[in-house]
Order: sequence, then structure tokens, then C-alpha cells
Amino acid sequence: MGKRIFVPSITHTGTWFVLRFLQHFISNLVEGKDFDERKFDVPEDCIVHFHYPITDKRDFSKAIGITGAKILASLFPTVIPIRDPLAALLSRETRQPQLRHFYIIHGYIHMQRTLFEHPNVIFLPIDLYETAEERFALLERVLKHCGIDSTPHTELLLGIAKEWKVENANPQNRFKTMYAEKDIDQISFLLGPKTAEVEFLKNQREIIFTQFLQKLGYKKENLLW
Repeated sequence: MGKRIFVPSITHTGTWFVLRFLQHFISNLVEGKDFDERKFDVPEDCIVHFHYPITDKRDFSKAIGITGAKILASLFPTVIPIRDPLAALLSRETRQPQLRHFYIIHGYIHMQRTLFEHPNVIFLPIDLYETAEERFALLERVLKHCGIDSTPHTELLLGIAKEWKVENANPQNRFKTMYAEKDIDQISFLLGPKTAEVEFLKNQREIIFTQFLQKLGYKKENLLW
């Protein structure tokens, strides 16, 4: 019987890192725009990927309905990349400064309410662990969750854990150094009116941090918001 893995992700949270990792074991990738959730006709040996927003209405070409997401998560092992939401906001601002980014924060809220602590879901935080040993253990847990024996792939996992290569990198990210140096004042200055997104994130701290990220291992002192 073929293996199928469901990867729903918020943009700019490490999606391509997770997909490229999983493609070492299952090469076939089916994107949301090519998938009809109403049929749930999923080919064998494939990764099914959807970007958030997950909505009640199909008003985004790559969106999946909340019911559809829950069904797929119940049917298949589900792996979700996760990252500090402020870092995700800054990445999108760098790539698409003409747009607003509230949907990213809404994505975290929906994720906490619909898929967090789901028994068939595992999260892969791309920015939580600092040592190769911790990252190796995380990758092993993900493969075990997906029903893939990691034993024959030890060298591969060690290499990935050591390099932790950024996929779909953006060398033009002007916020990278400021974020690393925790310079929230300069970040806020450059965001201008889009500090509203950061304030919205702060207002949702109870849901996004306390009820979600903190339980994954994120620490308050390491987040700027």
C-alpha cells in the first residue's frame, strides 16, 4: 500500500524545507491547485500540499476548506512546518511589500483551533532547535510519524540536520539582521503602517503563543512580540 502524507502550511514558515525533506522518501508532490478535495482522490505514494488560508469558502485558488483539511489530516499522516510568525510576516513583507499580511496570523489561529494536538499531526519547527543532535531527533520523529523507517537513512538525516539548508531563500530580506539582533524598534520603523499586523499578533498571543507555540517548545524570551 502506498504512502501518502498531507502537508498544510502557512506561507513563509518553512514549507519548502519540509517538502524537500519528505521528497527524499516520497518524490511525487501534488499541489492544492491540482487537487479536488471534494473527491479525495489521492494517488499512492504522494505528498499532498496546501497553503493556508484554510477557509470556509473556496475563495483562494490554493485554499482548502476547514472540513477538507480535517478529513485529510484524519486520513493521512500530517506534517506541518512552523516558524515564529513574526519571521514569517517579515519574509512576506520582503517579497510582497505591496500587500498586507494579516492572513498569516489568521493561519496560526486556524491551525491552533483545527489541527493542533490532532493525533495524526506532527509539527516541524524550522527555527526552534539549534543543535544538529536536536534537529536529527526531530527528523527521526517526523519519519516515525509518517511510518517511514529512518534506520537506512541515518547519514542523510545527519547531513540535513547539520546543514539545515534554507530552501527558497530570499537574499534581499532586509529584516534578517534586525531580526537576529532583536531590533524591534528598527523593524517597526521599516514596517510603517504594517506594524498593525504585529499589534494584531500581540493581541492574539494567548492563542498563538500560550496555547500553541509554547507547547511546541518556543520560549517567550526568544520572541520579539
